Amino acid sequence: MNKRRRGAFLAAAAFLGTGCAFGSGAAQRRGIAVVAFERIEYLVPNPLGRGWFVTIHRDGRVELRELLRDATGLHERRWQARATADQIREIAGHLIALQRVSEGRTRPGVPGESRVELVVTPGRDTPWRRGKWAGDVLPGFDEPERLLADLARAARDAGPPVFDGPPTTTP
Repeated sequence: MNKRRRGAFLAAAAFLGTGCAFGSGAAQRRGIAVVAFERIEYLVPNPLGRGWFVTIHRDGRVELRELLRDATGLHERRWQARATADQIREIAGHLIALQRVSEGRTRPGVPGESRVELVVTPGRDTPWRRGKWAGDVLPGFDEPERLLADLARAARDAGPPVFDGPPTTTP
């Protein structure tokens, strides 16, 4: 990744101890964990083909996709908004801590239960994900989940959807 592109979107968060896997070595030595990412996704699928999906892009755009099932089949709505640098920094701080948490063994799902996931795609690196079944507890998951849900509500409340029609892609 070239310097211009890498510098296009960097969120600095307070260093949360050793073992932080993101960021440049120089920044980490200065006590700052730099989180450079292409996108952060918060996926809340519903077993019946519905659900909502929040994506924060590198440039700060927030995209909310909502899939609904109605009499005609699947229906999609999309909203877009912008995240502030402070919101990104707060989410990044929680994601740094969450990256160090292991999901442990995952249990099989119960019929009708959804699995919520956070997926972080850092630049050219392999995406990492943390997920949990609805109702389960994963330390460090609740706060970034709440912040991303707040961004989704803000995007939805910002105005009418930018797209309203049949789904263009399925999750």
